[in-house]
Amino acid sequence: MATRRTPHGSPEPEDDNTAPLWRCLTDVENFKKIAPRSRQDKFRVQVPNGCTEACKRLAHTKITTSYHLCCSALIYGPWSLTRREKHPKVGNLHRRQTTVKGTASRNISWKKYITDKHADILETTTFVPPVHMNKELLTPVSIKGLKGTDAKVYKSEPPVHDQKQGDPQALQDSTVRDDQTHNRVLCSLRALADKLLLVMTVISQLKFEDYLSAPAHETAAAKLPRPKDLIQNKRRGDFDILVIHPQHGLLIVEIKSVGDRFASSMSEDKKDAAVLKKIQQAIDQLSKGQEVLRYLVSDKTDIPVKAVLAMPNVKKAQVERILRQNPDAKKALCQCLNIEESQDPVSLCLFEETTPASADSSGVTSAVMRELILWWKRAFASCEVSRVMTDDDYVDLVARFCGPATYAPSFKVVKPQRHKHPYIHTTGEAASEIGDRFSRRVLRQNQIEVLEEGKPLRHLSFSLFILPFFSFPPFPALEFNLKETEEMEPAVKTLLKAVDHEELFVICDEAFGGSEFGDFCTQLNNNCKKLHLWAACVYHGFRPACLEETKFSEPLRTPPLITKEVSMSEVITNEFVREYVVENQQHTGNLSDATAEGETCKESPPEVPQPCFGQRIIKINHSTGAGHSRRCPGECKQCGLELGPLLVKLCKGQGTSTPTGHTSLTFRDVLILTTYYDIVDEETDDDGYVEQRASSMVEGLREAGVRVRVVERGDSEALSEVVAMEGPDAVVAADADTIRGLERKLVVWVQADKGGNSSGEEGFGRLDAMSRTTAQLILVA
Repeated sequence: MATRRTPHGSPEPEDDNTAPLWRCLTDVENFKKIAPRSRQDKFRVQVPNGCTEACKRLAHTKITTSYHLCCSALIYGPWSLTRREKHPKVGNLHRRQTTVKGTASRNISWKKYITDKHADILETTTFVPPVHMNKELLTPVSIKGLKGTDAKVYKSEPPVHDQKQGDPQALQDSTVRDDQTHNRVLCSLRALADKLLLVMTVISQLKFEDYLSAPAHETAAAKLPRPKDLIQNKRRGDFDILVIHPQHGLLIVEIKSVGDRFASSMSEDKKDAAVLKKIQQAIDQLSKGQEVLRYLVSDKTDIPVKAVLAMPNVKKAQVERILRQNPDAKKALCQCLNIEESQDPVSLCLFEETTPASADSSGVTSAVMRELILWWKRAFASCEVSRVMTDDDYVDLVARFCGPATYAPSFKVVKPQRHKHPYIHTTGEAASEIGDRFSRRVLRQNQIEVLEEGKPLRHLSFSLFILPFFSFPPFPALEFNLKETEEMEPAVKTLLKAVDHEELFVICDEAFGGSEFGDFCTQLNNNCKKLHLWAACVYHGFRPACLEETKFSEPLRTPPLITKEVSMSEVITNEFVREYVVENQQHTGNLSDATAEGETCKESPPEVPQPCFGQRIIKINHSTGAGHSRRCPGECKQCGLELGPLLVKLCKGQGTSTPTGHTSLTFRDVLILTTYYDIVDEETDDDGYVEQRASSMVEGLREAGVRVRVVERGDSEALSEVVAMEGPDAVVAADADTIRGLERKLVVWVQADKGGNSSGEEGFGRLDAMSRTTAQLILVA
């Protein structure tokens, strides 16, 4: 067999001890693809103990210093890459000896930032951000007559199918599908972490160029390896999901949404070709990602880097068939996953069998969980049992990849583009962001077209009358309680007199229907020449005969995950309230509408995606043991003691700015709602004696440090302040009927009786209380 030669003509050493170093030293071209030439003279090799002799045996190759230093960047074994200081006095010191002291303050501040956000980071799995935000494209629009905060109106733009046409910043249809697929993979990892009690950090959609790029942290970040140090084509890219595991190291997950929209008429060959193309793209991206990631952690010692391909819409058998027919693709995938060609690369990837059909935990069946556990064991079968990093190194890596010096992806697509911001970390920060996004005033394309055509111009001088049936809104409204028969006639007379029996515009909020409301509508219709009456929340079984029904198909201001929970109410499943569909996800809802003009709304899916799927619902289990009362949760002090610290944690940093620039959660953003049970506050007489004790849950909440304001039935002054977000900064506790129609970012529903009347208390509790949240739901039952 011919002897292999070095680039300088010397024979290649055959000693096993020198082979690993030799492979690095002879692969200069690969290094040139990673590091720019201008930085090659700043690196040297730190040779570990026991390897000195191996290096001496290579001395006869006469490798130049620059060549030696270039190749050192490829050493990912016991040899480590270090950087020399420019100052001549410390030029011979290794980076590990010179930068520890210089980065001490950075390590402390960044790691403190992480531990402040995640006190339990060493005990559980941390997802950053806590919830996946879907990308959407909104453009500010100006509406004549609106001022101040009311003027913040956005126009939603639908996704486009061809990025070559129109605005290059347009929201792509592929991006919407990628968001949906990404959410399902995160759901798999979340369920797996809960099942195996894993300790790790899962970071979503980190772009190379955003890593350690915050200008405020430039001085400290400049002392660490960054993508900007690399050649141009290595600086841009992203990690769909980056997992930092203290025992197994780093894991890159590349997600492909191919297969979700294959036409039924599409041949199997064309389907296979489309999947193969995405596999080849993923191999290139994963290979590049591993190169970059190894460089980013090159100042650490022996951090394993692994890669995984995820195709949640493709079956495992299909990929196996494709790889059998394309051996070159299989070979490339094996190399990308760092395994031998004789091993099965498909078993190390995620496919339809290991991914839930929906983005919530209900889609993780026992079969899916079984496959997930097997995948996890196979993926890390070669890893040692001992930890590959200390707790300090683990927190340090988390602080680098998602701390204050690293920017988050721009999921909030608004024209013009806003400034970048750090990652959202806590559930409270996420709830604030979700609530703000769901509460925005967004006009659909068809509404914009109406405004542009000038159709409303003929109505510029009309008077609009609003009749809230329950709560009083923070804008002018007629305060008639139409549930009371004696107030029906005065309300009708007031309205007809105001327009002299001509054209009348009326909005009835939370109308529900019934005989009283039917009489009200009939009298207005019979005595007005032209009536425009819109009634919200009318049960179709109680719809007045003079009104025609219209069913909403646009999404409500509630995350789909909450909507799905609401849909489990028996008043919906028994068709007392009609179903509605959100984003083709077969979610059901609680609102039907009626109009006197007979205009219909097309029942088509919305043109833009929801801001997010929603955060996990938090549940507090009320039981008879562990200090819990045998009575209902509202009369259980222990429930209040358990709920209180949770609310304090979610509202941590009240009134301060979140990473995205929004105001963090405050106690005012929280509603505690009951159904079929009145929650009461303490009452004293003139002498200070307690005549009525507060509900036990209220006592527990206050003992836990939560300010609570109880709004009882009939207290119109307190109700008006709550609606207007005025008064003390306190959690509002009330019966759901008292503040019907009011929305808050965080809602706590307290079930009145454990296992109570499912068609009454439980059914309407889900309908009336759960649907009031725009971000986070907590169940106490």
